[in-house]
Amino acid sequence: MENFYSNQVNIGKLDASFGHFLSGNGKLQFKNKEPRDTGFLYSSEVRDIKVIKGHKGENLILVSRNNEGVKLFTYSIED
Repeated sequence: MENFYSNQVNIGKLDASFGHFLSGNGKLQFKNKEPRDTGFLYSSEVRDIKVIKGHKGENLILVSRNNEGVKLFTYSIED
């Protein structure tokens, strides 16, 4: 089961926080974009996120979730 590992009681729950939406300029320089600026905030147990192009060239974000279906979002590139 991928990265599901048992844990020691004295350590406690190991859990991720919210991810970050980064905007890059193609030169390995990135800016963090706040959810209030991008409108993208997804609260669920996310397993993976992929950025893909649709068949008409649209920008898509594909989100796979634990024990649920896949969600698909569209976005536009602005700086």
